[in-house]
Amino acid sequence: NATLDHITTLLVDNLEVDISEHKERVKKSLNRLINEVYIQKVGEVYEFLTDKEKDIENEIKAIIVDERDMYKELADWVYDNILSINKFKYKNGQYYSFIRKMDDAKVKGREEELSLNIITPLADSQNEDHYIYKSFSDNDLIIVMKSDPEFEKELRLYVQTNKYIPQKRSGNLTPTENQIIIQKQEDNTTRRKDLQAKLKEMFINSDIYFNGKK
Repeated sequence: NATLDHITTLLVDNLEVDISEHKERVKKSLNRLINEVYIQKVGEVYEFLTDKEKDIENEIKAIIVDERDMYKELADWVYDNILSINKFKYKNGQYYSFIRKMDDAKVKGREEELSLNIITPLADSQNEDHYIYKSFSDNDLIIVMKSDPEFEKELRLYVQTNKYIPQKRSGNLTPTENQIIIQKQEDNTTRRKDLQAKLKEMFINSDIYFNGKK
C-alpha cells in the first residue's frame, strides 16, 4: 500500500539521507498534491484520482460546512461514545449531573452547577494559565486536547462528504459516477473510524484542569 512510510522509502536516493527530514519533505509534497486534488488520502493510504474522481472531489471540497455541523459530530462522538456518562460521583458517594460543554459552548444537558468543558482540536490554542484561571472562575472541569490541524482538516472533509453524497444521489448519475459515490461513502466510513480513534487517543492524552489546578 502507498503509505507515507512506503513512499518515503521508495524515494530514498542515497544512503546518507536523513530519514526524518526526508519523510517530512515527502509528507509536505503529498499534502500539496492532495490540496491540488491529484491524489487523496484514505486512512493511511494515498491514492491517485482519475479525472472524474477529481471532479467529484472538487465538488465535495466546495461544499460549505458550518462549524456547528463539525461540533455536532464531535459532541456525539465524545459524549455518546467516549464518555457515556451524564453524572459525576463525588467523594461523599453522591452523584451529580453536569452540563456538557465543548469549547465553552453547551452541547448537551440542562443547566447544572457542575460543568464538563472539553476543549477540542478545533479551539484556538491557549496557554496553561488561561485554563487554570478558567477552571476556577467557571467552576468547570476542563479537559484540553492538543491542537491538531490535520484532524480538523479530515473532520471537515468527512462532514463535507456526508453532506455531498445525498445531494449527488438526488440527480441522474452515470454508472461511473455511481461507482465513485459508492467508493466515497466507503472511504468516508474509514475516515470516520480513523477520526474517532484519533479523538479517543487525544482524549486519553489530554490535560485536565479543575478548581484552579492542573
